Amino acid sequence: MEKAFVYGVSVENENFTDRVKEIMDIYNLGTKSNFTRIKNTLIEKELIEERKDGLYLSDPIFRIWFNSNYNNL
Repeated sequence: MEKAFVYGVSVENENFTDRVKEIMDIYNLGTKSNFTRIKNTLIEKELIEERKDGLYLSDPIFRIWFNSNYNNL
């Protein structure tokens, strides 16, 4: 499920937080509380960062690698 969350962040960028319900359904992220738990875990692991305008992958190189390996989720 974390992979799906990261993929959603990498694809949606700033639109991710504006479309939480829709994206939760698209990427099968479960309930809102599960979404929050996954988001907080990924922030703690420093894989994503939360900015005023949305969620972003913390490392641009990781984003390239992730998209090339998991672009078919």
